[in-house]
Amino acid sequence: MRRPPLRSALLLALAASCLAVRAAEPITDGLVATVNGEQILFSEVAEGMPPFLFEARNRLGPAAGTEAVFRDAFTNALRALEDRRLVLQKYREGDMRLPEHAIDRYTGEILESRFGGNLQALQADLAKSRKTYSEWRSGLEEQLIVNAMRHSFVDGNVHVSPNDIAQAYEARKDELRTDSAIRLFVAEVPEESVATFRGRFAAGEPFDALAREFATDPLGSRGGDLGFVSPDDIAEPLAKAASALPDGGLSEPVAMGGAVYLVSRQASRAGKQLTLAEAWDTLKKEMENARREELFDVWVGHLRAAAAIRETLPWDDAPVAP
Repeated sequence: MRRPPLRSALLLALAASCLAVRAAEPITDGLVATVNGEQILFSEVAEGMPPFLFEARNRLGPAAGTEAVFRDAFTNALRALEDRRLVLQKYREGDMRLPEHAIDRYTGEILESRFGGNLQALQADLAKSRKTYSEWRSGLEEQLIVNAMRHSFVDGNVHVSPNDIAQAYEARKDELRTDSAIRLFVAEVPEESVATFRGRFAAGEPFDALAREFATDPLGSRGGDLGFVSPDDIAEPLAKAASALPDGGLSEPVAMGGAVYLVSRQASRAGKQLTLAEAWDTLKKEMENARREELFDVWVGHLRAAAAIRETLPWDDAPVAP
């Protein structure tokens, strides 16, 4: 089931207020729910929550909406865990079984992608969270099972017709646009070299060649080329300088972060409304993803309706910690 969003602005404020707070001592682990008789412990739910929420709740108590945010996060994590248990139980009831080599391959891929294939790095990371390799592998196996079950019961039923896509385009075509962008070159230049750089640029030498010669930042080896970017995506002093330039222009020195930069705006590209053909793949993917989530919610909703789920939510005033 889709969960209600957390209060994001308050989450950021709480995170900032608790950066220097020492985590509270853990409480005794306890039962918070059963799903068809299968237990879910507090510590399991806590793994799916931002750690700073525990610090915020212990430090601030119910102040500034802390308790409401904590309850949202706890409930979302608990319901997601309940859904996961229901899917795993459905898997165990059926005849489908993942072969051991598929699980081995999946764990190997995760080890390679996250830890560069270094087993010692994985073990060091597991030690921080007090997990064993067996527990880690079991968690990956469960995730693989959930993915396989989702594919079997949901993904195969996702269909978006060409007419649906065309109708979505007509309803949203005013917002389906490419952003305006500028081709930008930036170089960090030693202050004593700025005048020379600017003089040689004015004489006709290209910015990228000068950047390779004078720039002291890593981008200099590429001639300072940032490609087409939106001014909103770069640092404000650079964006301000670039916005004031005509195409082909060079900025005055821009001081930023204790360094001096030169900016050249080489070209501009206006934003435009996408055609149906240009927007097709994006719309199709968005609609398929939305439909996939919708069908998953329906499927899991049926599992929940047929399940015996009991919850004991820890809404007392005692400090809690994972």
